[in-house]
Amino acid sequence: MDALVNNKQTYEELKRDPKPALQRKLNSKILTLKKTDAVDTQRYYRLRCSVPQPPKLYGGLPKLHKPGIPMRPIVSFWGSPTYQLSKYLTTILQPLTDKSRRKLQSTENFIDAIKTVQIPDDYKLVSFDVKSLFTSIPLQLALQSAETSIQQSTIELSLPTEDIMDLLNLCLTSTYFQYNGKHYKHLHGTAMGSPVSVVVAEIVMQHVEERALATCRQTIRYIDDIFTAVHKDETDAFHDHLNEQNADIQFAKEIEENGKLPPFLDCLVSRDNNELRTTVYRKPTHTDRLFDQSSYNPTSHKATTIKTLTRRAQLVCDTPNSLRDENKYLERVFQKNNYNADFIKRNIYLPSEADETNRNPTPVTTVTIPYIKGTSETISWILKPYNIRVAHKPTTTLRHLLTNVKDRDEPNNRQGAVYKIKCSDCQASYIGGGVPPASPNPDPISDKKMQFPTPVFRPGLKTPHPFSDLASKVHTRFQT
Repeated sequence: MDALVNNKQTYEELKRDPKPALQRKLNSKILTLKKTDAVDTQRYYRLRCSVPQPPKLYGGLPKLHKPGIPMRPIVSFWGSPTYQLSKYLTTILQPLTDKSRRKLQSTENFIDAIKTVQIPDDYKLVSFDVKSLFTSIPLQLALQSAETSIQQSTIELSLPTEDIMDLLNLCLTSTYFQYNGKHYKHLHGTAMGSPVSVVVAEIVMQHVEERALATCRQTIRYIDDIFTAVHKDETDAFHDHLNEQNADIQFAKEIEENGKLPPFLDCLVSRDNNELRTTVYRKPTHTDRLFDQSSYNPTSHKATTIKTLTRRAQLVCDTPNSLRDENKYLERVFQKNNYNADFIKRNIYLPSEADETNRNPTPVTTVTIPYIKGTSETISWILKPYNIRVAHKPTTTLRHLLTNVKDRDEPNNRQGAVYKIKCSDCQASYIGGGVPPASPNPDPISDKKMQFPTPVFRPGLKTPHPFSDLASKVHTRFQT
């Protein structure tokens, strides 16, 4: 990761933390929206940033299936100045991404789309994907594409176009992050980890699609992955045509060999005369390792593992022979992970379960509790009649014990903290929420005693109390 962030063509090390300036700029814009009644008071306080955290670069995920095992940098945006704003803009812009007739939502959509497709003998199956999509999109292209989509849309949006574009520009240009105590800026593309970047990427791809794929009928797309059939003598020309749309957005190409196309959406696509057939694809790095039956994990997670894999087999394998082979393979995998035959039989996915799921009411709320074997399952069954879904969270994981994937917050700077400060003269203490007050600098001449902020849980503390030492103790955190 050190070599990655030290690549001066991609990242620039900053001399100071840009967080305070970004926070002031954001809060000023949100206040202006409130004064003009563009947002109500509740939305204002939701978007306003009071205790910002810098976006943090994770250690990165290795792409084991690619030559050289390159690293995929992951940035956690939670708590950053523009995080809530980015989520809000995502809800505004999301409806604009539904206009493409070539857009795929899932593997199931893909299989339905190619069921009746007939491929002539002189055509080749080809897939294209953008190289590093999120870090390749130029800022101006992103803003222009978003503005064009807004202007062409008949959907009534909750903010004027000018305000949306102003806020979107602020989010997309916030490309800094923290790593090993230092601050870096990503020089190209949209902000990594920002929720709105995903929506903007889809909008940009729709505009590329409109220009580049207008005359290509048998083309479907999942985000930046394109599946199509091209005349065998025109594959290179079509590839060049895609890459000419924008110098920064470049596509990689894969062509079918021996009647088989490299995997698309976890499907291995092959030809059977002029029709297309699909089976389940697994990467060469796949290990068959699942939750062991005896592992300290929720029973519901183990059951869902069986349901998910058997459902995928039924969805993707489009011939009786391929489905039979996949089911035999899964049976060996389940036995390898010590699942007993009765547990497997009870949790195999059945098509009728989809209708039953649709009839069941959607849970009105979800609660997350630490997983304690036996106890957590009992709580789930107790809450189920009340239409409350329980999510189980592990108390300790090997990841937490063995790795430190991102910079830790200082306790006194944590967002959403409940903290305790003791008086230096007596036994009184102040318990507050949000963030501890900044360290005081008592006047050395008058030696004035400082007044605590308005108490949250101790309203009886009305007399001034000195707190020369602000070694406050953080008791817990809450998330909004």
